[in-house]
Amino acid sequence: MAVDAATPEVLLAVRSVVRNVDLLALLDGQTAGVLLPDVEPAGAEVVRQRVAAAVMVGERVPAVRALTRAPGESGATLLERALRR
Repeated sequence: MAVDAATPEVLLAVRSVVRNVDLLALLDGQTAGVLLPDVEPAGAEVVRQRVAAAVMVGERVPAVRALTRAPGESGATLLERALRR
């Protein structure tokens, strides 16, 4: 999952709605990524919706995208896809 506008407030909001085993990291200066181990695409969509609700600023929601790793895809390739979207 990738979250744009990764301010400290947004990062705290994301951390508040993901599990302790999920990894939250900055991908670049503006985008945060959340790795959801052992989560199927449907579960990732549920988490994406929770994150979007948590980071809403007034009527504006920063872009929150769910990405799933394709079979055989490397972690580096997945991160590149997250940053391109």
